[in-house]
Amino acid sequence: MDILTKIRKDAKKLESKKIILPEYEDLRILKATYEIIKQDIAKIVFIGSEKKIKETIEKKFSKIETKNIFKNLEIFDYTISKNINYLIDVYSRICLSKGEKISKKEVKSIILSNKIYIAALLCRSGKFDGFVAGATYTSKHVIEAAIRCLDKVKGISRVSSSFIIVVPSCIYQKHGFFIFADCGVIKNPSSTQLVDITVASVDLFKALFRNIEPKVALLSFSTKGSAEGENVDKVKKALNKIRKKLPDLLVDGELQVDAALVESVSKKKAPDSVIKGDANILIFPNLESGNISYKLVQRLAKARAVGPILQGFKTPCSDLSRGCVVKDIVDTVAMVSVRANKLRK
Repeated sequence: MDILTKIRKDAKKLESKKIILPEYEDLRILKATYEIIKQDIAKIVFIGSEKKIKETIEKKFSKIETKNIFKNLEIFDYTISKNINYLIDVYSRICLSKGEKISKKEVKSIILSNKIYIAALLCRSGKFDGFVAGATYTSKHVIEAAIRCLDKVKGISRVSSSFIIVVPSCIYQKHGFFIFADCGVIKNPSSTQLVDITVASVDLFKALFRNIEPKVALLSFSTKGSAEGENVDKVKKALNKIRKKLPDLLVDGELQVDAALVESVSKKKAPDSVIKGDANILIFPNLESGNISYKLVQRLAKARAVGPILQGFKTPCSDLSRGCVVKDIVDTVAMVSVRANKLRK
């Protein structure tokens, strides 16, 4: 059983969480919703006019399929005045807490221009457990709404993102999957931000992959002093801070990627490394290297890349690639559901 199938099964075993999919107009979202409901992975919530949502579903599915979807689908109709007024009040309070003066008319305009704001505000209120978006919205829209509306985890100064990378017939890392971070949010993280990225990635790993020990590699173009420079120094500083913050974590750096993944190379380049060439969490020194790397692995190794999963928020949420397929959406919802169960405890 591959790890993504296991996460779906884990989600099915839990009390179903209510996950918002704000882009019901996209056919991929509709097909994914049907699969999620069919497999009992989570309870799905759509945002919009109940009449329009029903009409859209009825056009795409048979009568039996439509009946099954409606039986397990919740709709938040923001076109009802009391609902939009509730959202305006919630967002107005957020703005006030940030010292921002903004009229209710401006708040309404912001909310109605981006349904992800609605999803994030509903999750913030505790009415729902998480959201997944990005099939039609850009990552900028998704991340902006999450940052504006959701609270961060205590001790995390900057939110970040990660991808779950599943490599078929992988000859490294016996479980065949990795977390790559950060590949979508922080362009050039400082040593402190690398700590935040690592802590959040380890939390994600523990929430999703029980009984597997996280092993973290802080990546660089240098291995243990083989090169020098500002970028190498920040990785070294991050390692020291992480070890103080998480003394029991198996983490090492600075490491070139072959020293992080290949035991024979690790023995030569970093013989004292605690991860011994068996890393399953790869922390990249900047967004450029992380983004390029995940796309290379995805295309050349025909790997599954699920994400970007947003991390560092109290409420689990995830972006989607606009090129996502149905199974990506299903797996992402399963992950958000499992994380919601962990965070609610």
